[in-house]
Amino acid sequence: MSEPERPVATFRREGAPRIVFPRRDRIVEAGQFSVAEIPHARSREKGRRFTDTAVIPLHRTEVDATREGEDVTITSRDAEEAQARQQSMKLDTVREDLIERVMRLPVVQRTRQERNATESLVDAFLGGAGEKTSEWNDTRYRQAAGGMESLVREAASQTRPVVQHWISEVVLPVEPVDVLESRALRVGTDSYLEGALFGGWKRSIMPYASFDAKSTEWEIAAILESSASDIEHWLRLPSTGEVHIPWDGGRYYPDFIAIDSAGVYWLIEGKDDSSVRRSDPDVMAKKETAEVWVRHVNAEGSYGRWRYLFVTESDVAGASGSWDLLKGAALDS
Repeated sequence: MSEPERPVATFRREGAPRIVFPRRDRIVEAGQFSVAEIPHARSREKGRRFTDTAVIPLHRTEVDATREGEDVTITSRDAEEAQARQQSMKLDTVREDLIERVMRLPVVQRTRQERNATESLVDAFLGGAGEKTSEWNDTRYRQAAGGMESLVREAASQTRPVVQHWISEVVLPVEPVDVLESRALRVGTDSYLEGALFGGWKRSIMPYASFDAKSTEWEIAAILESSASDIEHWLRLPSTGEVHIPWDGGRYYPDFIAIDSAGVYWLIEGKDDSSVRRSDPDVMAKKETAEVWVRHVNAEGSYGRWRYLFVTESDVAGASGSWDLLKGAALDS
């Protein structure tokens, strides 16, 4: 009984280069709110809602009782209304209490800078209320304190998250790759088979590559491989792993990296016509993210010149095997 075939460790073709892929990683953190971000004009406007001292009326009722024998008759009638007495607060006390209430809010940092900003904000609030030396009653203070807190909470809820980026260098290709060579097909001899490994490439950095879509990935590889192309090397990228572009929906994995005779790196994506016609939001978002990635990577100035090529089935078919037509159709669209 013959032994089972053992995988062969394969490396990049002789003379093929390594590529440093500058993955632009990111982390999204909650933005740090500061009271200083609230305009004083908004605080003064809020304070104008509390210019009047609240008056709480007391409803008085007079009660009379008359007795006839063992019977007692009780009668009542409304009397003149009066004003309830409320505990008053000096303006300085109101100011300090408002400052302390703001500083105790969870969204406010307890630092000297935040306290200084809060003092200025409260002063603007009281200025809007038109108060200089007058006293405040309980009701007015409670309402004003609620208004002050809602002003700060609303502003804090509008704080935008902070996105931080950094470059992580990924060296390509990943090697070695174990391959069962007897099961590999040969480009130019065998017909396309989804997911199968094909060997026999002359410009692919790795000796074997597989493809998931005939009308895009397979045909793009044929164009990159063409002797009429000015592409010197190309690499099929895996759909998992370290070579990706982070975007809001997760990780975006392009299809190819190609290097032309001028040393330009091309990040290439092929898409079916239907997803483009219906303006698939994920497809469009990934495309825009890749375009932003290219601009930032080129601005770094340390990773060569990069370009992004997004092509559809129609672009590939219309190129008729020509790299110049393919990139021209995509860049003109």
